[in-house]
Amino acid sequence: MARDIPLGTVTLGDRIGGGGYGEVFKAKLEPFEQVFAVKLLNPSPFHSDVARLNARFIKEAEMLMTLRHPNITPIYGVGEHDGTPFILMEYFAGYDLYEARERVGSPEPSSVLPFVELSCLALEHAHQRKIVHRDIKPTNLLTRRGDARVVDFGIAQVIDPDGERFTQTGGTPVGDAYAAPELIDNPRLIDRRCDIYSLAACWFWLLTGTTPRGRNWEAALRAVGGMTQDYENVLLRALDQIDKRHQTMRELVTDVRALQEGRKPDAPDKGMLDDDAILVLTAVFENYALEFEPVSAYSLERHLAGVLSRFALVLGLRSLRSRELVKGVTVEPDFNNNEPWLGYKVTEQGEAWIEKNRDHVESLLSALSSQSDVLEGQGHESVSQSVEDDDIPF
Repeated sequence: MARDIPLGTVTLGDRIGGGGYGEVFKAKLEPFEQVFAVKLLNPSPFHSDVARLNARFIKEAEMLMTLRHPNITPIYGVGEHDGTPFILMEYFAGYDLYEARERVGSPEPSSVLPFVELSCLALEHAHQRKIVHRDIKPTNLLTRRGDARVVDFGIAQVIDPDGERFTQTGGTPVGDAYAAPELIDNPRLIDRRCDIYSLAACWFWLLTGTTPRGRNWEAALRAVGGMTQDYENVLLRALDQIDKRHQTMRELVTDVRALQEGRKPDAPDKGMLDDDAILVLTAVFENYALEFEPVSAYSLERHLAGVLSRFALVLGLRSLRSRELVKGVTVEPDFNNNEPWLGYKVTEQGEAWIEKNRDHVESLLSALSSQSDVLEGQGHESVSQSVEDDDIPF
């Protein structure tokens, strides 16, 4: 039974999940017709000063709202109701990994790789903005029709900054099956490599049905049908000691893509760009293709406003110029301009890169467009729409 609880203009519906940090409900936001999700946070098990925590949450949520990636569930707003903070976010009609595996059983190793790649890219986006998840587990990884979402970014860091969740009575940490060993030893540690381990632990569990703990756990991976030595090496490296595993999500993405393309892992892919750089390249290309003139950094900044920060734009241009995908040209003044200015245009190599990676570029642009349409009431499903059993990508 749905229950209607008014939270200002937000009304809660059916409960769709929950855990140690709170409960999640479907929600309606007046006057929009599409479905949202609301997470009511439950900090009381870990903190007595709830008022102070709520104030901190509202402040920290501003940082979390800057995460805008196709595979990160976006946060649209935060608030407080009767002393309980809540998050208004996207409703993603999919399955978490526990539900997905229950429906399809043990997946083929190769079929999981696209999902792992998308999850890596989401986490890389957060890491670039100095946000570490710290609570990657199957319930925080969602999938549907080849898509992926990473949810609950920053919740562990905001609600449990001192790691009390990992030091409950008796010393048995909650969720330790997927937590990096160094995080259990030092609950206050904030290190992106912890997320690499936790994602790999979920990946390992998805394939084997067990977690990477105990004796001879590696044997469970080798017993998976279709497992290759290269595949095993990549996954075991991601689960290695902190200084021996992949040091960034980009390194892990490189290996995952190598497995998908039949290349030897660890082979550098010089054509790889992060999503920020792809957006900059696309913006330069679109302007140059239409106007046949170089585009200024100011125009790029305006074109990408709300999508990329100025800092991300500068880094993207630097990366593109170093790969000779974009080149800077000095534009001489005309009668309306007294000073020469630096413009950018796509090189032949850049156009070739866009053509070669057209599917990924269009997918990225489409996902960003869908996100921007949310508050305009476009592109979202109704409450009554169900999820089909066969739409799990593996």
